[in-house]
Amino acid sequence: MTKFKSINIAPNDPDFDVAKYYCSWNGGEIIQIHTKETLYEEYKDTNLFDGNGKLVSYPFGNSHAPSKHFKPLTMNEYLYNSSINEIKIGGGFDVNEYLNENFICDNMEIKRIV
Repeated sequence: MTKFKSINIAPNDPDFDVAKYYCSWNGGEIIQIHTKETLYEEYKDTNLFDGNGKLVSYPFGNSHAPSKHFKPLTMNEYLYNSSINEIKIGGGFDVNEYLNENFICDNMEIKRIV
């Protein structure tokens, strides 16, 4: 029997501001919610972090054209850029532009959800 773990994303959680990611492999065969730390711990011994594959943004899923807003990124670049909670735009602060943006590389899809 598979043992499931959960990540609390309630506003009263002390780690609420930590970025969380929806991760899917093989078109939904495996679906997990991760922080950048839990993703690294679980997949550090695979090719996910080797820097060879590039994540490409597909804002409407992979059946549509890739986004021209984002350049292709390695997993480390993506996790670094997307984990920033606020970005400075025009002298003010705005929400992270990676929030709810789909990125796909080979058989893996990742999207920042919190």
